[in-house]
Amino acid sequence: MTEHHNRLYRILQVCYRGVAHRYTLLGLLTLIAAASFGQSLTVTGAVTESANGTPIEFASVVVYPSNDTAQVVKGVVCDLKGGYTFTLPEGEYRLVAQSLNYAPLQRSIAVPRLEKDSTITVDFALTSSNIQIAAAQVEGSNQRVHLNRTEYTFTRDEKKLAHQGLELIAQMPRLTTDPQTDRLTTQTGKEVTILINGVKATQEELQAIPTDKIIRADFYDLPPARYAGVGALVDVKTKRLDNGWSLGFNAGHAVTTGFGNDYAYFYYNSGNHQLGVTYGVNIRDYRDRKAHQVYEYTLKGIGYRDSTHSHDHFGYNTHSPKVRYAYNGARNLFKVEIEPHYLHYFSYDQTTRHYTHGATVDLQTGKSMRRDYEWRPSIDLYYEHRYDEERRLSTNLVGIYYDFRKAQSRDLQSDDNSSSFHELQRQKNRKESIIGEVAYSAPLAKGHEWNTGYKAEAWWLQANITNSLGQGDYDSWGLDHRAYLEVQGPLANGFTYNATVALRHRLNRYTHTKENLWFATPSITLRYSHSIHSIKLVGLYTPSTPLLTQLSDNVSRINENIISTGNPRLATGGYYGITGDYNINTRYLNAEVEGYAQFQTNYIKQIASVDEPNNRIVIRSENLKLNRILGGYIDLSVFPLGNRFLEFSGFCQARFTHIDARQVQLKRQTDIDGMVQVSLNFAALESLPKAWQGLSCFYYHNFPGWMQDGIYLNLGENMQAADISYRWGNWKFSARMLWILGPSHYETKTDTDNSPLDYRSETNIYDNTRMMVFSVSWDFRSGKQHEIRQQLQNSDGEGAAL
Repeated sequence: MTEHHNRLYRILQVCYRGVAHRYTLLGLLTLIAAASFGQSLTVTGAVTESANGTPIEFASVVVYPSNDTAQVVKGVVCDLKGGYTFTLPEGEYRLVAQSLNYAPLQRSIAVPRLEKDSTITVDFALTSSNIQIAAAQVEGSNQRVHLNRTEYTFTRDEKKLAHQGLELIAQMPRLTTDPQTDRLTTQTGKEVTILINGVKATQEELQAIPTDKIIRADFYDLPPARYAGVGALVDVKTKRLDNGWSLGFNAGHAVTTGFGNDYAYFYYNSGNHQLGVTYGVNIRDYRDRKAHQVYEYTLKGIGYRDSTHSHDHFGYNTHSPKVRYAYNGARNLFKVEIEPHYLHYFSYDQTTRHYTHGATVDLQTGKSMRRDYEWRPSIDLYYEHRYDEERRLSTNLVGIYYDFRKAQSRDLQSDDNSSSFHELQRQKNRKESIIGEVAYSAPLAKGHEWNTGYKAEAWWLQANITNSLGQGDYDSWGLDHRAYLEVQGPLANGFTYNATVALRHRLNRYTHTKENLWFATPSITLRYSHSIHSIKLVGLYTPSTPLLTQLSDNVSRINENIISTGNPRLATGGYYGITGDYNINTRYLNAEVEGYAQFQTNYIKQIASVDEPNNRIVIRSENLKLNRILGGYIDLSVFPLGNRFLEFSGFCQARFTHIDARQVQLKRQTDIDGMVQVSLNFAALESLPKAWQGLSCFYYHNFPGWMQDGIYLNLGENMQAADISYRWGNWKFSARMLWILGPSHYETKTDTDNSPLDYRSETNIYDNTRMMVFSVSWDFRSGKQHEIRQQLQNSDGEGAAL
C-alpha cells in the first residue's frame, strides 16, 4: 500500500496547484448564500384533540407561504406527545395542522426581521372528522409536488392492501416490481435507489417496516446534487419507533429448473442503537440454452463467414450479506455498514462451427467454457451532526475492494484434423476505491434552501489479460472530485426552481497516457404546480468521460481475424439535455408524459474497422462528432373503480437516434418499446368476506425494443408473467408463471450498415418456458425500527472487469 499512498500524494499535489483559483467562483457563491442568513424565529407548539385535549401523536404541521396555496416551505411530524418545533426566517406564512380522521386547521403568522433568535408558541386543537361515502373513507389527494420531488402519502385503504413497507411503496405511481427478480424499478426501466429517512437501504430493510409506521414517500425524478448519477430516488419517511426486533424471509423457487430468489433479514433496536443483518441469494442454473451466431466480413478480397451453433449449461449465483450498526442520538448520527458481495458465473457448451474463408468450408466441433468470479467487499461510514431541524452537516466515507477473475476457453477441431481453433483467455482485475463526501444544508429566506458539498473518489486499478495474442497489463490510478452548490425555492404563483452548479476535476493516469481535466456542470429545473397538474422543464450539461474499460489497451480475441480492445486516446465528450414533463394525479388516473432531447459531442461509440497490415477486424471505441437522440414516453395507471381493486398500468417509449452519416450509418434510427399490466387486489373490497381479502393477482406483458450496446443492437428480453398470491396473517404464498408464450428470446446484430463486420445472433433459453415459481414469505415484528436520517450515499459505479 505504500506505493498507493505515494500515488495519492502525487494526485493531491497536482490538484492543489489548480484548485485555489478555480474554486474562487464557487467559494464566492457559497459565501453569498451563507451571508444571506438572518436571525430565525423558532415555532413550537402541540397538536391535541379539541374534545378532550389528548395529544395527537404523529400529526403533521405544514408551512406554506401566505400567498401560495401549493408551495410547501417545510413540514414536520409531531412526537408522541403531539409536540413539534421548527425555525422560520423572515416572511409571512400559513401553518396547517392535520392528521388522519381529523379536520385540518390553519394559523397565519408573520415573522419580522429579527436582531436575535426568538420563540413563539402556536397550538392546534383538531376536531374529529370522518367522512363516510359508500363505506369508504375519503382522505383527499395523496400527492403534493415540491421543488424537486413529489410527496406521496398513503390512504388507509392503500396501507390495508400492503402487509409491509416494500409492498406499500410498490403501489406508488411510476414504480413497478420486476416479475423475474422481484426488485423495485421504475416503469421506464430505471434502477430505484431506496432511502429510509435519508439512509441508503435495501428492499429487505424496507420490508421490515410495518405499513402503519410509514408517514410518506418522496419520489425524486430528478435527484439532488449529492445523488448525481442515480436513476430514480425514493426516500421513505417513517415514524420514530420503539425498541424490539423484527425478522423475516422470502424463498421463491422454480420446480422444473434452477431458478431462485431468496433473502432473510433480522433487526434489533435498543434505545438509540440498531443492529441489522440481511442476506440475499439469487440462483440461476439453466441446462437448455441454444444459440446461433454469425460473423461475416471481408479481408483483402476474401470473404469470411463464421457460423456457430451452441447448446450449453449455464448459470450464476450471487450472495449479498450485509451487517449494519447505527447510533442515532439527539444531535448526532453514526452508521457503519459492511457489505461483502460475491458472484459466480459459469457456462459449458457443445459447439458446432462452420468456418468459411473463400471457397473453403471447415466444419469443427468441440467445447467451450467460461467461469467468472467477482468479490466486492465494502465498508460505509457515515456521520451527521444536526444543528437544528433543518441545518445539518453530513460526512460519508466508503472503501471498496473489487476483485474480478475470468477464465474462458474454446477448443474446436475438424473431424479430419485439418483445421482447428483453440483459445484460452484469463483475466485478473483488481480495483481499490476510496470515496469521501461532506455536505451542508440549511434554509434561506422566504422558503428557499441551499445545499453545498464536496465529493472525491480516488482509485487504483490493475488489469491483466493473457491469451494467444500474449499478455497485457493495464494500470490506472486517479482522482475525480467536485464541489457543488444547489439552491432551490419558490418563485410565484405555483412556480418553483432548482439550480445547481458544480466544478469538477478529473485526474487520471494510465499505462500509456494521462488525463487532467476541469469541468463546470450546471443544471436548472423549473416546475409549475396547480391542483392535480404539474409541469417540469429541465436543462443540464455534464461531461461524458470514457470508462476505464474503454481506455484499456488490453486485447481480447474473438476468432482468428477479430479482436476487441480499448482506446487510450479517447477524449472526454459533453452531454446536453433538455426534458419536458407533465404529470396528472387523480383518484382514477396517474399519468406522466415526458419528451426529451439529448445531444452528445465527442460521442464515444464502439465501431469495427479493418486493420490491413495485420489482416484483421478491430473493434474499439472512437470519438464521433455528434449524437442526437429525440424521444419521449407515456407512463400511466388507471383505476376504473376509484380504488386499488382493479388497476391497468402501462408504459410506452419511442426514441429517434441520429449520428453523423459520414461516420456511421445506423441500421435503426427509431425504436419503440413498452409494457402493460393488469392487477386485482381483493383487499380493496371491504364488502368481501375477510378470507377473500388476502387474495391478489396480476398479468404482466412487455414489448421489448432494440437498445444500442457498443457496435451492437440488442433486443430486450421478452417477458410475460401471471401471478396469484394469498396473504394469511404474517405469511404470504404466491404462484407465478414466467415466459408464458414461449422461451426467453434474445437477438443481437451490428448497428451500422457501413461496418466491415456484420454480426447477428439469436438465443433461446428453453428451461424457463412456462416456468412455475412458488414463493413463501414470512414477516414478524416484536418491536419497531428507529429512524435514521443519512443525507449522503456513495458507491463505486464502475467495477474492475475490463
